[in-house]
Amino acid sequence: MNITLRNLNVWYSACHILKDVGVEFKSRQISAIIGPSGCGKTTLLKSINRTAELQPGFRRKGDILLAGIDLYRALDAVTARRSIAMVFQNPIALPMSIKENVLFGPRYYGIARTEAEAVAERCLREVALWDEVKDKLSSPASNLSGGQLQRLSIARVLALDPKAILFDEPCSSLDIRSIRQIEELLLKLADRVTVVIVTHNLQQARRIARDTALLLEGELVEFGETEKLLSQPQKERSKDFLFGQLG
Repeated sequence: MNITLRNLNVWYSACHILKDVGVEFKSRQISAIIGPSGCGKTTLLKSINRTAELQPGFRRKGDILLAGIDLYRALDAVTARRSIAMVFQNPIALPMSIKENVLFGPRYYGIARTEAEAVAERCLREVALWDEVKDKLSSPASNLSGGQLQRLSIARVLALDPKAILFDEPCSSLDIRSIRQIEELLLKLADRVTVVIVTHNLQQARRIARDTALLLEGELVEFGETEKLLSQPQKERSKDFLFGQLG
C-alpha cells in the first residue's frame, strides 16, 4: 500500500519542522529518507505513524494517505498506528519475557489463547530469531543482545500484521553482522509490506532502497531512484550535502 504525503507541514509550537513535503512511498519496496541531523526525518516518520501528535505543540497541515485513505481524517490514531507500525533507533525490551514481548500488541487488541503460541513462533521465525530463543521464550527480553533486541522489536510489530513499517535508524548501534541480518530482513519484508527507513548511512540506502528522499531543513529537496540520486543529484543543495559540504 502506497504512503502518499501532500503538502505536509508540521510545527512544534512556533517551530516549523516540515515544509510542504510531497512524496509517495511505493508499496512493496524499500524507500530511504536521508539528510543531516535535525532536518525533520524522524518527525516525518512520526507524523506518518501518528505518534508526533503525542508531543506538546504538534500541529499539522496537509494530507497523509495510506492506499488513498486519509490517516488523520478517516482513521483514529490507534488504528493508524497499527496499520503503519514504527521501529525506533534504540530497540525496546518491554519488562517481560521474550514471548510476551512479541504478543504484547495482539493481547492488547485481543487474541485467542489458542492462537498465541503460533503467532509468537511465526513472528520470531520471520525475523530469524526463533532458533536463537526457542528454548528460552520465558526468559526476560532484556537478556538479549542489541541485534537480537532489534529483531525482537520487529517481531513485535509484525505480530500486529501492519500494512507498512517505518524504521528510524534501525542499524545505528549494531555491529556489522547484525546490520546484515536487519538489512536482509527488511528486503524480505518489502516483498509484502511498504518499508520506509531513515538512515544516515548512504551505502545502506544504496544496498537496500529502491527510492530515496533527501530532506534538508525540513524540505524535500530531491526524491527518486536511489543510485541516480546519490551519484547524479540534480539540485545544487543535494550536491552540497551528498558531496560533503553540508551536514
